[in-house]
Amino acid sequence: MLSLVKSVWPLTDSVDRRQSDARGEHAREHKATRPPGVGEAHIRWVPLLRSLSEADFARQFRHPELGMVRLDRNLALYAWHGKHHVAHITSLRERMGWR
Repeated sequence: MLSLVKSVWPLTDSVDRRQSDARGEHAREHKATRPPGVGEAHIRWVPLLRSLSEADFARQFRHPELGMVRLDRNLALYAWHGKHHVAHITSLRERMGWR
């Protein structure tokens, strides 16, 4: 969910400003009426990402730990992070003998 919000920031705001609600053309088209769960977030996120131009993916936001991050880099980090979690779960299942 947080990565979805971080994706909206550079599309709707200047780099130095953050808002609690999503504004802008992309955000209005894909805004949820309530906070979505992970599956719902992905369902809403995919059309947003597919609607972005190359210039949109080059937009940046200020990440609290990494500093200025391009949207395309944040998306790559999100994909890696998901695989990282799956690897932890898979390793635990093997170690514990769970099927």
